[in-house]
Amino acid sequence: MGTVRRKISPHASRLRREATDAERLLWSKLRSRQLEGWKFRRQVTIEPYIVDFLCWDAGLIVEVDGSQHNEVVDAERTAFLKTAIGSSASGTTTSCRIWMGCWRSCFLF
Repeated sequence: MGTVRRKISPHASRLRREATDAERLLWSKLRSRQLEGWKFRRQVTIEPYIVDFLCWDAGLIVEVDGSQHNEVVDAERTAFLKTAIGSSASGTTTSCRIWMGCWRSCFLF
């Protein structure tokens, strides 16, 4: 089972610095418990992967996907991540992928 790391890895740190416009916009809406009081973390390491956003209490992983992601290739990754955070406070795990092409229409808050 994967380990959720509190200390940010150098790779996750780079991903934070080089966030896409979509990731920056979504983070501006999720940070500081702005979404119904849920606490989200960004660029979280769940070894050996890094997820874009994680709400541990809700058991929710949000991935803002671009061309580097492929649903067929990522099936193993998604299954692993669902198992890794299956012990979240909610007892369930949900993975949400937001494709780069539709992020503007999805997040007009």
